[in-house]
Amino acid sequence: MDNDSTQIISVDADIIALDESIRLKFPNAKADEYFIVITLTNTQDTALSITVMTCSWSESFSFDSDSLYLYYPGCDSNFPITIEISAHKTVKFYGKLKCYKKSLSYANPLTFKIGFVDLPYEGFLGYPYSKEARKMYKTYWSNNIYLRGRLYQYKEERSEKNY
Repeated sequence: MDNDSTQIISVDADIIALDESIRLKFPNAKADEYFIVITLTNTQDTALSITVMTCSWSESFSFDSDSLYLYYPGCDSNFPITIEISAHKTVKFYGKLKCYKKSLSYANPLTFKIGFVDLPYEGFLGYPYSKEARKMYKTYWSNNIYLRGRLYQYKEERSEKNY
């Protein structure tokens, strides 16, 4: 399930922060919520198209852990759209990740993989794909991701210049 250099889509995710406000609204909440940015990168030399729903784009993602899922707040208009990703470019999805595991700590975080399921357009017009139905389609998996917020931290981007 590791990223394969022959994959046409590379998947990565950044956990930005734990949403502390959930504990203010629901002190006995059974899940933690994290702000997440999921990045799909086209690794090809040509453009590629993917189809997702305008609001419930989370249906196109899966996890290697049953305790995780992407939160979907609902919306007034939800329909399939095609996104074209230019060669070696990315598209980012901003959302919330719910985690039902307890006793997580910063020193011993949960690791998981997130997969983008390349679902055909026709299926979006009917009933949403079940977890079992999604297994029939190509899934592009990320490497291991740590469930650890990065709020109040920094990250340097290294220059790729050859000196």
